[in-house]
Amino acid sequence: MIIKKRINEYLPIAFIGFIPIGVLGLIFSTTVYFFLKKVFKKKKFVYRAWFFIGLLTFILSSPIYLEWLGRPNPSAQASAIKNQMVNGVKECIIRANEGKTTNFLDSSSFRQKPIYKWYSFKAINSSSCYSVYSYPSKFFDWYLLRVEKPAFYFTWFRLDMDPITGEVTKTCGDSTKVGCREGNTW
Repeated sequence: MIIKKRINEYLPIAFIGFIPIGVLGLIFSTTVYFFLKKVFKKKKFVYRAWFFIGLLTFILSSPIYLEWLGRPNPSAQASAIKNQMVNGVKECIIRANEGKTTNFLDSSSFRQKPIYKWYSFKAINSSSCYSVYSYPSKFFDWYLLRVEKPAFYFTWFRLDMDPITGEVTKTCGDSTKVGCREGNTW
């Protein structure tokens, strides 16, 4: 009987914590409620304090939550990654014209993480920012507390520019995937 009472008491608390923050919310919500219940005897105060702490946690974690909700379409993701690659090579050309070094990490577009978490950048040659490889990669989802694999519709992209001739080659892995045309070009 006491177990059923505890389940009826903690289940809604756990569920309310899970909705906005995921698995971490489920654990955090019930733990906070448990400690508040042990410290304070007035049930009304416990619920108010629990709600306030939960609201504060939700506000602080909202960037993670909003990122989870706002997944743009795959076509937009592929376009954004390709644009970031092109911008990185343009930065490399500007650096070369200014007489600066053109190592891969000299380009700020390649130094920062890709715009979307589904992709990662890799240098073809670390001493040159004229070539870049972008590939679908795993990432850790803080909402569900698990490693997420990229969707089946993502493919890799590669951009190579010959600094002497200015010839640009844009290749991709699979022409049936988003952002990759027939002949494995983009």
